[in-house]
Formats: sequence, structure tokens, C-alpha cells
Amino acid sequence: MRIVAIMLVIILAFFAMSIFVQIQMKKTAEQLLGKLDTVEDCIEKGEWTLGRQHMEELKASWTRVRKKWEIIHNHKEIDDIDVTVVKVDRFIKMREKPSAMAEIAALRLYISHIPEKEAFRLSNLL
Repeated sequence: MRIVAIMLVIILAFFAMSIFVQIQMKKTAEQLLGKLDTVEDCIEKGEWTLGRQHMEELKASWTRVRKKWEIIHNHKEIDDIDVTVVKVDRFIKMREKPSAMAEIAALRLYISHIPEKEAFRLSNLL
């Protein structure tokens, strides 16, 4: 009976931790996407200096989030985000609106994909 109780506690702890991690990943992804929306709005309006400032904030936030996500998630997708952040930053500095907007769209996809992929669902377990 004691073994069953211990196993039940372990399983419940696993599920609780999985749910907590999923909520945190979704929350941080939404924060990053909010900052990315601000950068995109600045670029659309031609406010390059302000866009660069917001991009610096996004890069700082990503640096903090990256440390947490790389513990849990595939490094390939983390690296894809790193590369795309660098591209967006460079395109903003060069004032290349079409290229910056295209890379922002890719970055949005990469950031939103990770929490979806790591979601605790039966389809992700199989």
C-alpha cells in the first residue's frame, strides 16, 4: 500500500510540474510576442529609432527566457530564434522594412510554436 501511495504522489508531482512549466512557457511566449508586436508597429510606422529601442528590450527579455527554455526544449528551435532575432535586429539597423517584417513573422512563428509543441497533451505524448 505504501508503494502505491508513493507512486501516486510521484505521478501527481510529475503532472503538476508539467502543467506549471507549460503555463510559464506560455506566459513568457506571450510577453515576447507582445514586445515583438511593439517592434513591428514601430517598423510599420517608420519609427526606426524607437523600433531599435524596443528591439533591444526584446533581445534582453529573450536572453532571460532562453536560459529557462533551453533546459526544457530542443536546442535547434532555440537556435532558430537566436538567428532570427539577430536578423531582425540587423534589418532594423539597416532600415530594411520588407526583410525586417518577413523575419518578424518568422520569429513570431518560432516563439509561438515552442509552447504549443511542449504542451501536455495526449497527442504530444504519443
